[in-house]
Amino acid sequence: NMVSGNYYLTLYNNAGKISWQKNIQHTGGSFTYKMLLPAGTAKGIYIVKITAENNINISSSLLIE
Repeated sequence: NMVSGNYYLTLYNNAGKISWQKNIQHTGGSFTYKMLLPAGTAKGIYIVKITAENNINISSSLLIE
């Protein structure tokens, strides 16, 4: 579960450049978010970073096929 607040989702490509960003207002608890990436997003391995208002970061790898 996550506390309520603003969360910033950032998708980085394998060169470390930002490919996509989204700000989400979360009301608290657990949630699922479907990332709708732009058409033409290249296949590959990306890093998804979730940053909370209190600067807590969560990162995970994402494979786009």
